Parts: sequence; structure tokens; C-alpha cells
Amino acid sequence: MGVHVSADRRVSDWPLMSSFWPTISITATYLIVVKLGPSLMNLRPHGFEFRWSLFGFNAALVVLNLYICIEVSTTCRWLLLSLSVVFINSLLDV
Repeated sequence: MGVHVSADRRVSDWPLMSSFWPTISITATYLIVVKLGPSLMNLRPHGFEFRWSLFGFNAALVVLNLYICIEVSTTCRWLLLSLSVVFINSLLDV
């Protein structure tokens, strides 16, 4: 019996789920970069400067989190206000 016999058919169209080879190749690439990365960086006179790119990334995350907080608070407020509304299904209930 193969591995694919017991696989869930509902997720076969999802990315990285059709086979185990994409996952293995991503993991192998990661391990190669982690192993060879420091030795390649030793050949450079100085490392990369990430100060401004990290500043922009952190600023973008602050804006994203602010948006998420606003959406959650708006949704919670809307849910709390809508709970007090009585829905009428027919005109006889009036």
C-alpha cells in the first residue's frame, strides 16, 4: 500500500498537498541555506544592512495590527448592538 492511498482527497488540490516532494524540497533548500549561509557571509567584508527595510516592515505591521483591531472592535460592537434587535417573522407577531 502506498502513501497516497490513505491521503485525503479533499486536500489534493491544495498547494504542497498533492505530493510529499514539494515539502521535502523546501526543507532541503532551507537546510542548505542555513548550512552554507554563514560561510558565504564570511566572504563579504561586512554584512547586509537591514535597518531601513526592518523599519518599513515593522511600520507596515503596526498599520496592519491597527486595521485588525479596528475591524474586530467594529465587528464586536455591531454584534452587541444587533443582539438587542428583535426580529419579526410575520405581520401577526406585531
